[in-house]
Amino acid sequence: MPQAWTEPECEENEIERTWLCRGPSVCDWLVVSLVNAGDYDHVLTDWLEPLLRTVVLPTASPKQWIDTANMLDWYKHELDETAPLLERFRCQEAYAYRGLAAVIENGGRPQLCRVYTLLLRRGPCAWKVSLGLASECPPGIPESMITNSDHVRAAAVFAGLGFSDDVVAIGR
Repeated sequence: MPQAWTEPECEENEIERTWLCRGPSVCDWLVVSLVNAGDYDHVLTDWLEPLLRTVVLPTASPKQWIDTANMLDWYKHELDETAPLLERFRCQEAYAYRGLAAVIENGGRPQLCRVYTLLLRRGPCAWKVSLGLASECPPGIPESMITNSDHVRAAAVFAGLGFSDDVVAIGR
């Protein structure tokens, strides 16, 4: 986690446990949700993909800070692209998404927010990890520029994450 971000706040209900970290910008946030499904055999992608049709920002984003968010771009990685996630997080199932949103806070000017979402399952446990980062990379710029700016910062956050059956370790 970047040093300027808040310590994780945890909220729980009978279905899931969620940790939230906030950064200095409305576009900087990390939300990690854990469901211990036990014998509940749910389709992992149903945790996110129906939201793509019903809400503007397809993550568990901290909506209380956002007046308006408009997805400008959204990409679902192919299964062969997620193979490193299976190994890194010791999971049986993994899906990865990324996108770009224009976010308006308190009626101000739009800010660009790069959004990354992972869906992971290991045994009966499933995690949804959504990361937002302020971006200076508008739609249409070369992927190499996005990689050198946004993707590198996202990789640093994801590298600090660890998962167990009842807790998420968020490193600094």
